[in-house]
Amino acid sequence: MVDLYEDPIGAASLAAEEIAKKTGKSSHSIAFVMGSGWVDAAEHLGTPTHEIALHELHGFEKSSVQGHGSSLRSYTLGSGESKCFSFLGSHSFV
Repeated sequence: MVDLYEDPIGAASLAAEEIAKKTGKSSHSIAFVMGSGWVDAAEHLGTPTHEIALHELHGFEKSSVQGHGSSLRSYTLGSGESKCFSFLGSHSFV
């Protein structure tokens, strides 16, 4: 396991690999970071192809704030060329 504080680039790379494996998408070209108050706005991106609880990814812990979930949603937009994801809810790094 890569330590987030000793090797932040390695930890981010590991999380990116996990996202690619879970979504089946080698990369995402757009990222939105949206707090818990923005969940309704994220609905306008369409139907996500995948939704992952952030605590399932390296470097993230489960949200301890009641009513504040933390997830990553992956989308394929338009003609399929654009792939984006949104971070929703409260986010904490381990």
